[in-house]
Amino acid sequence: MQIFSNPHVTLRQNKERYMTERKKDYIHSLTGLKVICMLLIFWWHSTMPKPQTDLGARCCEFLFVVSGFLVGYKYYGVEIPDTWSESFRYVLRKLAGCWPLHVIMMSVMFVRAGMVFSGRNLLNAALNLSLLHGWIRSDEVVFSFNGVSWFLSALLFCYFLAPFLLRLARKIRPSIIVFFVCAALRIFLEYIHIRCPGEYWTFSFHSFPPVRALEFALGMMMVPMFIAVRKAIIPKQRFWIMSLCEVGMTAGIITICIIYNGEWPRGLFVLAFCPVILVYALDTGMVSKALACRPFRWFSGIQLEFFLIHQALMRCIKPYYKKWFPGWPLRNLLMFVTVIMAAVLYERLLKDRLRRLFTAVLNHILKVLQIDLTV
Repeated sequence: MQIFSNPHVTLRQNKERYMTERKKDYIHSLTGLKVICMLLIFWWHSTMPKPQTDLGARCCEFLFVVSGFLVGYKYYGVEIPDTWSESFRYVLRKLAGCWPLHVIMMSVMFVRAGMVFSGRNLLNAALNLSLLHGWIRSDEVVFSFNGVSWFLSALLFCYFLAPFLLRLARKIRPSIIVFFVCAALRIFLEYIHIRCPGEYWTFSFHSFPPVRALEFALGMMMVPMFIAVRKAIIPKQRFWIMSLCEVGMTAGIITICIIYNGEWPRGLFVLAFCPVILVYALDTGMVSKALACRPFRWFSGIQLEFFLIHQALMRCIKPYYKKWFPGWPLRNLLMFVTVIMAAVLYERLLKDRLRRLFTAVLNHILKVLQIDLTV
């Protein structure tokens, strides 16, 4: 299927046609798992008692792998030009959906900090606005203002590489080779860092975009394997078998994350999530059906807004809620409801308007600069 082959059809029309054709193949189980990750990240950033595992790190690792898988699946069999211009265009389209809210939450945290116009704050603000702060070594820069926005910095780099990675994820053999190369490189870099800390490189394995791009690529390279496996499975005849596999995989990955927390390097957890994603992507078992229910689908519509809003808003309202509601269960429940309401309001009232405004301004700037990258 070629959605960019007709130059007289707009990108929006091509995308709408493609999404309509592919809607029946949407993997709701993986969307549900992403929602659960968002809820666990909220738990990790809240004042609730923490489990004996690094939930924040594990959820981020899973999200980058599953994001790569979903992008690869969405465009599998689609002819997308692997050019620099297409990469920039793809990133700008993604940026239009998240940058306005990112700026709003950064501004909220800037006001909360007392609007101190120091040289350091202005530099951090510039890096945040350009979403380049994930490339900086210092945690003071990476987690400045809205701490979770480093995720966008890394994810946009992954999107930039997506057209090139998609070319490698068209057939099984090349994708398997690239998968093992990325896995080996991901583990090798971390192994050298653990054995010789600071001697060869000092970037963060939590926020550095190229590291996250390797995880993103792992997910994307699994798509041809998944397509081949799915063809060999008859869903109705495998329901209970796949249900047992899903339950077993879930119990296994939870056990691994608890037992080996602090012992395994992060790269091994990344690899452990790969078979879990493949099993759930089949969307066949009982757990998959539960993850595809209406509440998960509804939440998936605001999950990006929820993620970008939650930590900054919690930091703003926590002192007041702590004063008004001494008990942590009620306090955190009310904070959760407040974040949900803020995400829904933004998604319903502002998101489309700000996206259109951002796109119009960006296209005008590109036209003035005579750059052929119309979004």
